[in-house]
Amino acid sequence: MQSQYLIRDTDARFAENKFCGNKAATLARISPLVRTPKSVVLSTDAFKDSLVSIDKNAAPAYIRSELFKVELSSSIKSAIEEICHLFSGEILVVRSSSSIEDGKSNSAAGLFETQVGIPASYSLLERAIKRVWVSYFSDRAITYRRAFGVQTEPLMAVLIQPIVKATASGVAFSKHPIHGNGMLIEAIPGLGFPLVSNQVIPDRYSVIDGDVTQTLAIKHLAYVVHTGWRRKIAGDPIVWRNGNRNIQSAFLKYVAGGIAAIRIVDKEFRSRSVLTVAQINAIAKISKQLESFFATAVDIEWAFEANELTILQARPVTRVASARTMSLGMRHEDGQIIDGVGLAPGIAKGIVSSPNRASQHLKNVLVTRELAPEDILDIMNHKALVVGVGGILSHVAILCRELGIPCVQTRDYWMLEDGVEVIVDGNAGKLYLLNRGDH
Repeated sequence: MQSQYLIRDTDARFAENKFCGNKAATLARISPLVRTPKSVVLSTDAFKDSLVSIDKNAAPAYIRSELFKVELSSSIKSAIEEICHLFSGEILVVRSSSSIEDGKSNSAAGLFETQVGIPASYSLLERAIKRVWVSYFSDRAITYRRAFGVQTEPLMAVLIQPIVKATASGVAFSKHPIHGNGMLIEAIPGLGFPLVSNQVIPDRYSVIDGDVTQTLAIKHLAYVVHTGWRRKIAGDPIVWRNGNRNIQSAFLKYVAGGIAAIRIVDKEFRSRSVLTVAQINAIAKISKQLESFFATAVDIEWAFEANELTILQARPVTRVASARTMSLGMRHEDGQIIDGVGLAPGIAKGIVSSPNRASQHLKNVLVTRELAPEDILDIMNHKALVVGVGGILSHVAILCRELGIPCVQTRDYWMLEDGVEVIVDGNAGKLYLLNRGDH
């Protein structure tokens, strides 16, 4: 008999937010239109019932500790065992699906936990599920809820899917998030979590009235679902099958369960486009279909396994808060200009501050190689951000746009020394270093 806490994607409750959270419910609603992964949900009731013995008014650290070590009820254990049986032999992705993420007003992008590469064994799956639950009470999630005045009852479902053995992955916005002209697609080889977590510079495709403009990155690294590499050691040569092509690579390390990081050796593959024209057109077509379905601009996460396109997640594009801006007339023509890419619009002037000596003062501009959603307090406490890696469609960029904080990505971020005054132009993707006489 199926556990009351287990909801399959064939169950009518799968489309109800109160049982399955926004992420899973949205997948249920779009599944007649697009290909989505086979999915099950551990319902919001499992989360609520596991919290019964814990004082929810206690300190967040205490709640996290108690929830992680709580003894699950026999019914919840039965649900997890059933999921393991259903996906026996599979490598899984375990995702949050809360009541406050992926909504029209707030995305909560990247603030809750996603566990990638989990083998379908009871102990590993239980631990992954608890990590998702615990993330509801993380410092970053609490900071976000306070910033946006979210005071709803805690509801967290867990969405569980077999991993898509992706040859290419990425994100698409049906409307460009910086200037609104056309749509934007970002892509990387292999699995997509390094892109959304702001760890890499992706290939970028701007699609306007059917015309595609591409900006290609150099691909040094890919995360892939490994098969038969368990005896490999760092540096061993391997062949990664990418679509209909063998890519010469070198093994780096295992990241988790069934996931491996590989260094791409093939020089031609490093510099060529991740996506073909046909794949770009397929993503663009589905983006427009979903935009019509939602009656608003959409943000989708997608993956190709060979040439088969799967939609992993879809959500309305959240509002863009009024950016912290300054007059364009305040630019100084005699200051040095550094080119980059605008990740979040707006213009701000401030003093450069690195993470090591950030004073967390709103006059400062935080400059660092990379940021993640867990750095939300640092993000909120600075006037603008400059990062060395990241995409326009990453979770950090989405948060910056929601918070109205200008952000620019540039490989030359290292040129900005602590204490220098800089203008960050997120609209144009430029930095203006002001001369000493301008301070």
